[in-house]
Amino acid sequence: ATNLENAIMTTKHTPGPWTAHSSGDGFIFIERDFGNGKAHPEWIVASIQSYQKEDVTNARLIAAAPELLAAARMALEALSRGTPDDTGPLIDKLHLAIAKATQ
Repeated sequence: ATNLENAIMTTKHTPGPWTAHSSGDGFIFIERDFGNGKAHPEWIVASIQSYQKEDVTNARLIAAAPELLAAARMALEALSRGTPDDTGPLIDKLHLAIAKATQ
């Protein structure tokens, strides 16, 4: 296993992906996303009481954390080997993680 695979296997946080959504009563929940569009209250990672306009943006950034961490680990592994020959997948992963964090 690579260093990246070992790091992923030993991660102690709730597995991603995560998603952020408003509860409609002043809270934004960040929870594990199982890809079926249904809320899973038992998988809430964090909640934010929403008072300010940047709270939604903050929640998106938190929800993007697993993808940002994975992209950072992938970049670190590639860069530690020297200049990677094929940076396409790495660049794609970084763009997707940044887009999710800043949408």
